Amino acid sequence: LKHNQAIVPVPDLTIIFNAIETTEYDLVKTSADVDGAELPSERRVGFIADDVQAAIDGTGWSNILSSKMKNGEDYLTLDYSRLVCVLWGVVKGLQARVTALEA
Repeated sequence: LKHNQAIVPVPDLTIIFNAIETTEYDLVKTSADVDGAELPSERRVGFIADDVQAAIDGTGWSNILSSKMKNGEDYLTLDYSRLVCVLWGVVKGLQARVTALEA
Protein backbone atom coordinates (compact mmCIF):
# COMPACT_ATOMS: atom_id res chain seq x y z
CA LEU A 1 0.00 0.00 0.00
CA LYS A 2 2.98 2.34 0.47
CA HIS A 3 5.30 2.74 -2.49
CA ASN A 4 8.40 4.94 -2.91
CA GLN A 5 9.21 4.85 0.80
CA ALA A 6 12.01 7.11 1.98
CA ILE A 7 13.14 8.35 5.38
CA VAL A 8 12.66 12.09 5.72
CA PRO A 9 16.01 13.66 6.65
CA VAL A 10 16.11 15.02 10.20
CA PRO A 11 17.38 18.43 9.02
CA ASP A 12 14.27 18.77 6.80
CA LEU A 13 12.00 17.89 9.72
CA THR A 14 13.87 20.29 11.99
CA ILE A 15 13.31 23.15 9.55
CA ILE A 16 9.57 22.42 9.59
CA PHE A 17 9.55 22.04 13.38
CA ASN A 18 11.34 25.36 13.86
CA ALA A 19 9.03 27.18 11.43
CA ILE A 20 5.83 26.37 13.33
CA GLU A 21 5.17 28.22 16.57
CA THR A 22 2.78 27.09 19.28
CA THR A 23 0.13 29.78 19.49
CA GLU A 24 -2.56 30.69 21.97
CA TYR A 25 -5.68 32.26 20.55
CA ASP A 26 -9.36 32.93 21.08
CA LEU A 27 -11.54 30.59 19.06
CA VAL A 28 -14.49 32.65 17.92
CA LYS A 29 -17.69 30.65 17.87
CA THR A 30 -19.64 31.20 14.68
CA SER A 31 -22.77 29.46 15.86
CA ALA A 32 -25.42 29.88 18.55
CA ASP A 33 -26.73 27.65 21.29
CA VAL A 34 -30.24 26.15 21.25
CA ASP A 35 -31.76 29.40 22.56
CA GLY A 36 -30.09 31.42 19.79
CA ALA A 37 -27.64 33.09 22.17
CA GLU A 38 -24.16 33.64 20.75
CA LEU A 39 -21.64 31.25 22.22
CA PRO A 40 -18.60 32.77 23.94
CA SER A 41 -15.15 32.37 22.47
CA GLU A 42 -12.71 29.92 23.98
CA ARG A 43 -9.05 30.44 24.81
CA ARG A 44 -7.04 27.68 23.14
CA VAL A 45 -3.52 26.58 22.35
CA GLY A 46 -2.51 25.11 19.02
CA PHE A 47 -1.09 25.81 15.61
CA ILE A 48 -2.18 28.15 12.85
CA ALA A 49 -2.98 26.15 9.71
CA ASP A 50 -1.55 28.84 7.43
CA ASP A 51 1.78 28.64 9.29
CA VAL A 52 1.87 24.86 8.88
CA GLN A 53 1.00 25.21 5.21
CA ALA A 54 3.90 27.61 4.70
CA ALA A 55 6.29 25.31 6.60
CA ILE A 56 5.45 22.18 4.59
CA ASP A 57 5.18 23.96 1.24
CA GLY A 58 7.11 22.02 -1.36
CA THR A 59 7.06 18.69 0.48
CA GLY A 60 4.10 17.32 -1.45
CA TRP A 61 2.59 15.99 1.77
CA SER A 62 -1.18 15.97 1.44
CA ASN A 63 -2.22 14.36 4.72
CA ILE A 64 -1.49 17.14 7.22
CA LEU A 65 -3.76 19.86 5.84
CA SER A 66 -7.25 19.70 4.44
CA SER A 67 -10.20 22.04 4.29
CA LYS A 68 -13.85 22.11 5.22
CA MET A 69 -16.77 24.33 4.42
CA LYS A 70 -18.47 26.23 7.23
CA ASN A 71 -21.07 28.92 6.71
CA GLY A 72 -20.28 28.95 2.99
CA GLU A 73 -16.56 29.58 3.52
CA ASP A 74 -13.68 27.19 2.94
CA TYR A 75 -11.45 26.84 6.04
CA LEU A 76 -7.99 25.27 6.18
CA THR A 77 -7.81 22.51 8.81
CA LEU A 78 -5.00 20.52 10.44
CA ASP A 79 -4.62 16.86 11.27
CA TYR A 80 -2.64 17.26 14.48
CA SER A 81 -1.93 13.53 14.67
CA ARG A 82 0.13 13.76 11.45
CA LEU A 83 2.36 16.40 13.01
CA VAL A 84 3.57 13.68 15.38
CA CYS A 85 5.63 12.35 12.46
CA VAL A 86 7.53 15.63 12.26
CA LEU A 87 8.00 15.70 16.04
CA TRP A 88 9.09 12.03 16.05
CA GLY A 89 11.86 12.68 13.54
CA VAL A 90 13.11 15.74 15.40
CA VAL A 91 13.17 13.86 18.73
CA LYS A 92 15.06 10.94 17.13
CA GLY A 93 17.61 13.44 15.84
CA LEU A 94 17.97 15.00 19.28
CA GLN A 95 18.26 11.56 20.90
CA ALA A 96 21.10 10.68 18.54
CA ARG A 97 22.89 13.90 19.47
CA VAL A 98 22.45 13.24 23.21
CA THR A 99 23.74 9.69 22.81
CA ALA A 100 26.79 10.96 20.92
CA LEU A 101 27.47 13.60 23.56
CA GLU A 102 27.19 11.06 26.38
CA ALA A 103 29.61 8.62 24.70
